[in-house]
Amino acid sequence: MSFDDLTADILKPEKYEGAPSVLYHYCSNESFFRIIESRSIRLSALNCSNDSSEGQWYWDLLAQEFQSRGLDIHTKLPGLYERLFGRGPTLGFCLSEAADRLSQWRGYADDGRGFCIGFSGAALQSFRRRFVKVEYSREKQDAMIKEIASRQIDGGRELTDGIDEYSGNLLYAMKNPGFEEEQEWRLLSSKPAEDCDYFSRGNILVPYETLKMTGEDLGVFVKKVIIGPNNKTPAAFVQAFLHKYDFTRSQVSVEPSKSTYINR
Repeated sequence: MSFDDLTADILKPEKYEGAPSVLYHYCSNESFFRIIESRSIRLSALNCSNDSSEGQWYWDLLAQEFQSRGLDIHTKLPGLYERLFGRGPTLGFCLSEAADRLSQWRGYADDGRGFCIGFSGAALQSFRRRFVKVEYSREKQDAMIKEIASRQIDGGRELTDGIDEYSGNLLYAMKNPGFEEEQEWRLLSSKPAEDCDYFSRGNILVPYETLKMTGEDLGVFVKKVIIGPNNKTPAAFVQAFLHKYDFTRSQVSVEPSKSTYINR
């Protein structure tokens, strides 16, 4: 369904349906090594990311809409915030429609020292997780938020009738329009915290889930690799590394970034 479809029984973000065929994951040199060597990707808790506004953007828009109708969201919907942000983690693997974009190198690939991996969208679909597009349009976001509030308030629904599910679907599918250049898609999963694996990053333990890429030729998953503008690895070494772990040379394109960027 489209994000514009406000008539659906269950309101959801736009889901992946085959286009674009390749989506790009920007990562550090170390993360690239781990993904290829382990033949796996890692969906990690979005509320443990470096972006402190994850999920909060949706909540703030919803609270503002209730306030505009003279209602306090915490009074009208007691416990909703705690359920959304305190329940089992939402795990995500983030991708972009944009290949070799300077802002992405800076923000997500260790200041250009990492890699940009072009994944097949169809292959990622085979993991059977939620695969959704992030919406940045404030006009579309406002329309969706108004529809949610109207169903809840004007329809006289009880707390459990819809808004928990709508909010769970949309919490990590809306972002500040200032991030629109990211053109992000997300592979999402929800698991109880006790069923997750964990890794340590700085001052936090991060829940995650591992999804294994399987098959005789893993080139069906990875279609392209772009070497970061500040990564010194020769393309021939990258190709050999991919081949060693069954991402065949014949199917995976390897090229250096065309971005001109020198980190300071």
